[in-house]
Amino acid sequence: MSDWRPIKTAPNDGTMVDLYVASRKERLTNYCLTANNKMTDWFYEPVYGGRTCVRDATHWMPLPEPPKERDRYG
Repeated sequence: MSDWRPIKTAPNDGTMVDLYVASRKERLTNYCLTANNKMTDWFYEPVYGGRTCVRDATHWMPLPEPPKERDRYG
């Protein structure tokens, strides 16, 4: 099951998301919205460095839950 959602439904509160850029068939991880120009241009920046100013993403996905921590025995 895919959790990809249309980019127009992406959160605009600084929440980190993964992006999909269809023209490059590329998934970008850990990005957040930094600017939205009249709902026509969506600008994303990586939270931890890397490519900047992504504006051609077509879909977004919430970040997965991190792995559950286990004690050292299991």
